[in-house]
Amino acid sequence: MLHSAPAGGYVMTVAHRGDWRNAPENSLQAIRNCIEMGVDIVEIDLQLTKDSVIVLMHDSKLDRCSTGKGKINQYTYRELQKFRLRDGLGRPTRHPIPTLEEAMLITKGKILVNLDKAENFLPLVYPVLKKTGTADQVIAGAYLSLAEMQLLAGPVLDSVAFMPKIKAQTPRIPEYLDPYEQARDFSVLQVKFEEDTSSLVPRLQQWRQQYGSWIWINTITPDRCGNRDDELALTSPDAAYGWLIERGINIIQTDRPRELIDYLQSRKLRSNAVHL
Repeated sequence: MLHSAPAGGYVMTVAHRGDWRNAPENSLQAIRNCIEMGVDIVEIDLQLTKDSVIVLMHDSKLDRCSTGKGKINQYTYRELQKFRLRDGLGRPTRHPIPTLEEAMLITKGKILVNLDKAENFLPLVYPVLKKTGTADQVIAGAYLSLAEMQLLAGPVLDSVAFMPKIKAQTPRIPEYLDPYEQARDFSVLQVKFEEDTSSLVPRLQQWRQQYGSWIWINTITPDRCGNRDDELALTSPDAAYGWLIERGINIIQTDRPRELIDYLQSRKLRSNAVHL
């Protein structure tokens, strides 16, 4: 499980939808690539089939990511097996649509996993994690309050590491975070800000110290990280990743995990391994 942030300068890399530039997004191969690359956390997206099997796919519809058509929840898992995933250019591949169970067996003991879109059916997710012995490797998260999550997930919420998410539009942020701190002593806080002049930026170090927390940012699009995104990092990594790190960010979710790892190694920000 991811514990409170260490005092040292280690910065964690999260691969968004796995290594999707070299394998279909949310495929088992995309996860394997992340493990081989040394990524700290792989982010995968969850959907539910008609017969309540949890599968990996970002969209609720099959059209973009696979050779299928229509909504995933209108198919049984067996029916989904006739389809194949598409690569980043939209071309069909040989990769089938994987289940959460298959993904967790591959990651077991090797890499942390962020389960996106899991907040609405955590009671169905947890039995899979328990069966595979991987509950301590998982992070889930949402922009929902603790009370809202307790209604959705019930007692299962206490069995999974949960990451509160905030953005500039989040009302009464202290009132939102305090119940999480009091009830759960959370170890990860995800922050989103559209501009680098956002009022949230000066508070990043404060939250990191106050909650002993890892502070997570997404650099996959400019509007999530104050325009300090992956594309800027291709030509000016110090202006993108470096700027964020200097302000307290110590988990970066990226669409370019190899480039981010290389940058962090050049800055000696991966010298102390984070063990599972």
